[in-house]
Amino acid sequence: MNAEQLADEMELCGLADFFNCDSFKYEETKLNLATALLEKLDIKYKSNSRFKKPTIEEIKSYCRERSNSINAEQFYDFYESKNWMIGKNKMKNWQAAVRTWERNQKSQEPIIEDFEEIPYWKRRGKKK
Repeated sequence: MNAEQLADEMELCGLADFFNCDSFKYEETKLNLATALLEKLDIKYKSNSRFKKPTIEEIKSYCRERSNSINAEQFYDFYESKNWMIGKNKMKNWQAAVRTWERNQKSQEPIIEDFEEIPYWKRRGKKK
């Protein structure tokens, strides 16, 4: 619902009696009030919204949308085992957690492309 629709609904509900001014100012005031009401309702809705645990399908869909290689089942199992907590705090936004996993995954990728550039004492496997 936008401000104009709400303003029309307010008028139908009899709230027009609260506006005692000419028609031009009435329309402007009605729209301003409707906009302010929508903003208040939106703020209240956001502050009262609780975290909703995602499904594996929602995680898969979000990962496909972002074209990352995060394993949705692994992500889900990891946070399910922690009761969707991050440290001592309840998770607020699982999408942000996926983006963090993305960044961490990118930072763990090896930068050195050629095996020969890795010093021999750091090599895990020996090249024959």
